[in-house]
Amino acid sequence: EGAVRNPDGPYINHHGDSKLSSLKTTHESSLVTAHEISNIYHRILKCFVLIDLKKNSVRHEDIGQMNMYLGYFATEENMPDDNAPIGIIMSRNKDELLVEYATYGMDSNLFVSKYELYLPNREDLERLVSNILKDSSGES
Repeated sequence: EGAVRNPDGPYINHHGDSKLSSLKTTHESSLVTAHEISNIYHRILKCFVLIDLKKNSVRHEDIGQMNMYLGYFATEENMPDDNAPIGIIMSRNKDELLVEYATYGMDSNLFVSKYELYLPNREDLERLVSNILKDSSGES
């Protein structure tokens, strides 16, 4: 029961008997049944990494649901020597204020980020990297 640990690579898909299925069934009225969160075990970090990829904007319900899954994995799936699980929600749009309020007082291992559908063109990417390097070196 629990995660299958693989010494050949840092990422391991979670397989095995999971109480998460029964949690979804038991609380079907409060959970979105079509909602799937991917999870992997990162053997170097010694923790589960839960990833939720949203097609549109993240909602406060998504953050609460991820927090519930983090609690489940910490309580039911972690081995005694595992670190706390990490939750990552990637969304097409991110409302900073909503995320700030929705994560208030929550575990710091829950991250919400915006993804880009397309890479910037070469000139924009070079300008961005140049600005980041300039900012980190203290140049004006």
